Amino acid sequence: MANTMTATLSLRASSKWTTLDPDVRALIDAQAAQLISRPPPVMLHCVTTPLHDAAKAGDLALVRELAATISVDSTADPDLDYMYTPLLFAVRNRHTDVAMFLIDAGANVNAESEWFRTTALMLAAAHGNATLVHALLAAGANVNAKCDDMMTPLTYAVIYGHEAIVNDLLAAGAEVNIRCAETKPLTTTYYGSKLSNLMIAAHRGHEGIVKALLAAGADVSAVSHPAYNDTALSLAKTDAIREHLRAAGATA
Repeated sequence: MANTMTATLSLRASSKWTTLDPDVRALIDAQAAQLISRPPPVMLHCVTTPLHDAAKAGDLALVRELAATISVDSTADPDLDYMYTPLLFAVRNRHTDVAMFLIDAGANVNAESEWFRTTALMLAAAHGNATLVHALLAAGANVNAKCDDMMTPLTYAVIYGHEAIVNDLLAAGAEVNIRCAETKPLTTTYYGSKLSNLMIAAHRGHEGIVKALLAAGADVSAVSHPAYNDTALSLAKTDAIREHLRAAGATA
């Protein structure tokens, strides 16, 4: 909180303060007043800024103005928003124009949330947002970044059935045989148990993605955690997917 208050006071004392729109100055003052009034937590790495709020709301005009005085890579209070950067907020809330601006402004495209280690590319892949996926990759996003459950952007695209995104990520060098963590069993909403992308695609019934993963060298004989011993073939949702897997050499 002290760092944020110091930055606010420095901004107010600078020549930039008078050039800001009155509404922007009022927003910054309100944020500072909120910090003063609330009791400090035991551990406070940093706090949300007006830029976080504007990015979260999708207010591009305000984001443009605030980015001139607030770091585009500032992180949010971990007790509030899992240490999200403005870019992570914009991508999570599907504000493509704001996210594109922040990328162009030099935001760290590989920043991770403190909770679950989510990246912007993972969120964009999960949403099927081709525009952001392409922009993030072009800006140097790590195509094989892993969250806490060892899922990558490719895994998210596979889970949600975004075939075009899967192909884009594979073309960008996504590792096809990365496995999920082994901490939890397979459910309809969670993928763990050392499942592969091919197993997930087969289980979800995404035939086109199964074909794309096989073409990229997916291991048809991979087996999940020994407690479950699942394979892509045993998890396959449709006969058509089972045919593709058998044609690629799957036997169990």
